[in-house]
Amino acid sequence: MPRRKTLPTALTTATAVTALMLAGCSSSPTGEGANGSGSNEGKPSQEQSATIYDFPLNGMEPVGKGEQLTVVLPDDLKQAAGEEASSVVVESFTVSSHELQTAEYCAVDISVEFVSDDARTALLDFYDTLENHENDTDGQKVAHATLYRGEIATLDELDEAAPEEGIYAADDGSQIVQVADCASSPHDDDADITLGFSYPGTRNSISDSHEIYKDFATANLAVMTDGSVSVASTDTGDWTRDSSGNWIKD
Repeated sequence: MPRRKTLPTALTTATAVTALMLAGCSSSPTGEGANGSGSNEGKPSQEQSATIYDFPLNGMEPVGKGEQLTVVLPDDLKQAAGEEASSVVVESFTVSSHELQTAEYCAVDISVEFVSDDARTALLDFYDTLENHENDTDGQKVAHATLYRGEIATLDELDEAAPEEGIYAADDGSQIVQVADCASSPHDDDADITLGFSYPGTRNSISDSHEIYKDFATANLAVMTDGSVSVASTDTGDWTRDSSGNWIKD
């Protein structure tokens, strides 16, 4: 699966997706590196509490097997970036390890939360107008817009005993599983598990084919054979934290 680590952050959105932008308002490491510091403060209302990763300055420990990690854009970054961040359609990603019936690969469960129901609906409606995507399931459209990326399989195509690397999405998008190489350390971001805080726009992919979403920020995950999951590196484009933890434009 192709990797795209360094992405532009200038908000150059195609005319065809102007309506989508209105709907969503609310890899090189960022700052000192893949700095995650998790906390349960402000945790989402879920059956299971999640460690929150908000692109902090200080490091974090991986979450353990079966534990949840929620990756969010920090409010102070969105405030500093202003209009640049105003059209991001993703509120957060919640991830945890997914146990396969083989040790050949590792996997994660991914849940995508949008900034609003309108933003999600606009994304799905726009995909309906695109050649090669109009017959995709809602889950495939969500996964294509927010993850890295390529062809998205349906969840029932996942063979837990003999999986292939790739992304598998439930038809309604309620569950997404990504199968990838196991990480060698919590800072190993070679597994191609990349979460994209996307906004409507057009960009060139590795193959020079146009895709319809850009990323304001990305987070690359590492999942290890023991089931632990960490944010291995991040990319916030031109924005970085200074030594005091404030966001500045680089």
